[in-house]
Amino acid sequence: MPYGRSVPPESNSTSRWWRSKGDESARALCGWAERLRSRQRAEALLDRLHEAIYEGRPLGSSSDHPALRHLVTSESAPANLNVARSMVDTVSARLTKRRPMPVISADDAEWKEKLHAKKASRVIRRKVGGRVIERIRPSVLRSCVVRGSGVAKVYRDGGDVALEEVPRSEIIVDPIEARYGSPRTMAIVKQVNRDVLAECFPDRAKVIMSAQRQSRDEWAYYDDESGWGSWDADSLRVIEAWHLPSGRRAKDGKHLIAIEGTWICEEEWKRPRFPLAFMHWSAPIRGIFGHGLIEDLVGLQAKINDVARDFQEALYWGGALKVFTQRSSNIIKSHLRARQPAVVEHDGPAPQFVAPAGVFTQYLEYLEWLIRKAFEISGISQLSASSKNTLGSNASGKALDTMMDIESDRFAPVELGQALWVCDVAQLMIDEARCIAEDEYGDEEPAAWIKEIDWTRVDVDNGDYRLTVEPINFLPDSRQGKLAFVGELAKAGLLQGGAEQTLALFDEPDIARANRHLLGPIRNIERALNEVADVDVPLADTLPDPHWKLELALSMGLGELNYAMSESADEDVIERYRGWVSHTEGLIAKRRAGEAAMAGPAMGPMGTPAPPPAPPEMGLSVPGLAPPMAAPMVA
Repeated sequence: MPYGRSVPPESNSTSRWWRSKGDESARALCGWAERLRSRQRAEALLDRLHEAIYEGRPLGSSSDHPALRHLVTSESAPANLNVARSMVDTVSARLTKRRPMPVISADDAEWKEKLHAKKASRVIRRKVGGRVIERIRPSVLRSCVVRGSGVAKVYRDGGDVALEEVPRSEIIVDPIEARYGSPRTMAIVKQVNRDVLAECFPDRAKVIMSAQRQSRDEWAYYDDESGWGSWDADSLRVIEAWHLPSGRRAKDGKHLIAIEGTWICEEEWKRPRFPLAFMHWSAPIRGIFGHGLIEDLVGLQAKINDVARDFQEALYWGGALKVFTQRSSNIIKSHLRARQPAVVEHDGPAPQFVAPAGVFTQYLEYLEWLIRKAFEISGISQLSASSKNTLGSNASGKALDTMMDIESDRFAPVELGQALWVCDVAQLMIDEARCIAEDEYGDEEPAAWIKEIDWTRVDVDNGDYRLTVEPINFLPDSRQGKLAFVGELAKAGLLQGGAEQTLALFDEPDIARANRHLLGPIRNIERALNEVADVDVPLADTLPDPHWKLELALSMGLGELNYAMSESADEDVIERYRGWVSHTEGLIAKRRAGEAAMAGPAMGPMGTPAPPPAPPEMGLSVPGLAPPMAAPMVA
């Protein structure tokens, strides 16, 4: 094309698949994906090599079977010191202990909105801290360290929201569009079982079952194009792509799922983000993919393996059987049964033989130097990798936590990235929950946690809500350190709530079970006070009865009342708190009056009977409620 000539808009129609519809859009998406995949082959191969280095298998093998054949055909197992894997597992174990949680807050909003944000925050924290997500989080973190970027996808599973890990090599993005880290188009290419795909999209089941599988190249660098893919005819290559709206009012956002030029799902995409959450070991300077720890240790790990194999060969040949014999002895060498015996023929007297050293001291020091440098470059303590510490076995919990905090300074960006990843996952789950609540995908029964909150009100992008990350707890993670800090807080007078408040800081199952009779009252009062703030809950259902710890309830109720007044809560909410406090005061007064009656009349001056006590003050009356029940007599 001559210079200076403009490109007609029709020439870009194949790359702008979101402008088409139906099968035409699917064919344009497949062509767009194939062109970008051909450019990403080198990155996919590099990703495979990093995985092979971490797993300690021969480079280039894509499964365990080639590695097994390599060990069987070789004379002996190669000597590999997989230092890289040890460091990856160490840093993954260290960072997995950090469990930041998202918090939904509403700034400059009314009390009702703040209350709704607080309740939604509890629900989303319970969802993010669930069993499935807690199991995926370490895997994503390990992929982040090995591959450079760990990716998780949030998707709808029936009426619930689920999470799955996505390998970095399956993600397709235009490198020019993603140069500044904010691409508008992204896709995932993966293998999906034909029956599973037909079950997910019953309206297109006939097209899916009749789709022809694609021929694959055995020398390609992708899993879905390798030789194993041709063994299973029930797996289809599926491309799922998203195009974000070009602006706030733009209507060109699109979500498309296609197989070999045929669309499976096509819908408008209104969200300003992809349903993918990224976590990086080293944040990318350009693009969306980061750099991993294995990439920094490739050269050192290869040299460590070379030196280890040199030691193996030196010991192998140096320890072999040496036989000195006269040249005319005609010894039958095949009768020697030792492993690789060495027969030396000589004339005259037998020579003197001095066994050489199997390993030179300088060479061993060189190997140790390589290992030390690998740990120093990565910033990981070699003692931590071997489960040792410099403080000794009798170190206190506070000392151990202090040492861990000092070592964690090296990984502060990674810890921040993990916290933001949790925040991104929570945001994506809120997006899916909003869509389910709005019945955007169908009429399936939503999950219980979705029905618990009106998610249509939680608009993080345009509303008063914002999503933040809760900082790491002030109390240490270890049990010894937590016990020491709680003891110091109690001595400093910062825990004025008595034994209940102190025990509430321990979430250990054995401690909570042993002190259930002490934790039960404070948990019950907290539950009631949270319901008092909700005007939709009848106040009569939240009022205490004589069996509660009334003094503790009164103290906590006054605190919540003053907090609501400081936050400028609605007058009806404040009146509910006042009525709750007044009811509690009335119960306390009735109980004290009963105790005084059981003690008998007090004697006045000169032995005259004291006047009868005045009726107790019942406090403010609560509209629509009966007066408090009389408390049972307590001796």
